[in-house]
Amino acid sequence: MMKGSDAPNVIPKKPYIIANLRTSAVQDVDKSVAIMKKYAEKYGLDVEVIMSRNASPISNMHSDEYKFVCDCICNPKQGQFFCIRQIRK
Repeated sequence: MMKGSDAPNVIPKKPYIIANLRTSAVQDVDKSVAIMKKYAEKYGLDVEVIMSRNASPISNMHSDEYKFVCDCICNPKQGQFFCIRQIRK
């Protein structure tokens, strides 16, 4: 989201941009903010973090739970209801 002035052809006192970034397991919030600050400094801009959280950890693709979810998705013959009931046991 961006905001400049409230009228056309008027220089705003304080324009701003709100960016929604998605972090990953290989680049956390701190690293992402550091990169943003590096680029913002070139133009005399400030970076402020309003809210943040790091990405969830990567799932273990070899676990029984992961294999079960894959089976539910990849084997529709079992049906979605069956898969949901098995997880809740």
